[in-house]
Amino acid sequence: MQIQLIITDNKLVNPTLPNLRKQLVVSLKNVEISQMVKQNTKEVVAMKMMLQTMERSLSFEECHHSKKIYEVRQNLGYDLTIKLVAFVIATFQNSLKISNGLTAEEIMMAADDFVGVYTHDSINDLIFALRSAKTEGKQFYNKFSQQDLYSILKKHFEQKASWLEIEERTKPYKIPSTVDFEIQKILSTPKGQDGEKGDTAESFAMRMKREKATRMASTYQPPTLSENEYVELSKIRVFAED
Repeated sequence: MQIQLIITDNKLVNPTLPNLRKQLVVSLKNVEISQMVKQNTKEVVAMKMMLQTMERSLSFEECHHSKKIYEVRQNLGYDLTIKLVAFVIATFQNSLKISNGLTAEEIMMAADDFVGVYTHDSINDLIFALRSAKTEGKQFYNKFSQQDLYSILKKHFEQKASWLEIEERTKPYKIPSTVDFEIQKILSTPKGQDGEKGDTAESFAMRMKREKATRMASTYQPPTLSENEYVELSKIRVFAED
């Protein structure tokens, strides 16, 4: 697939996120790490603009639901995944306007470490962590090292863990209903070995029930209770049992 970079008056045309991601990945195939560090070619400048547009929509929730590193690696391959991570790091370093930063080789090593360690996190985690470091005013004192990068990631994942904990704690309680149990009972019934043409009347009826249960399971939304409602319901249940 060949995607043309469309830039008019230093702005990307039709910068939709899926389109930007595809353009960025395609562009990376023809760019060397040394070019990423310098960031002075037309292609690298365009890629930097794509990354800046993509990072504006990021949040902890977006990072949590993004494709994980191991999934990206399966889709793009190891080399291109490393290039993508290296480009994110190089772009961030370049934005700091420092004189003592990582070399191209060190950026590749840092990218390799990230891909190897954070397999079940996303590249968006890296982008969001680096952006947060800048917006929160982290001081770099004219240098950027691998230790600085690891410190930024450590803080990001600590904050993300806190966010996930709050999300789980405030999520409404779901109480399984009779419908839930009936659906699961039917779906868990072993399928017959006869196939459609050899079904007995009984197995045919069960197959129809299973198909209906599958449709119900895909659309049914169980009732939800707030935390206070759940507590009150628990009190009533304890009283009734006593």
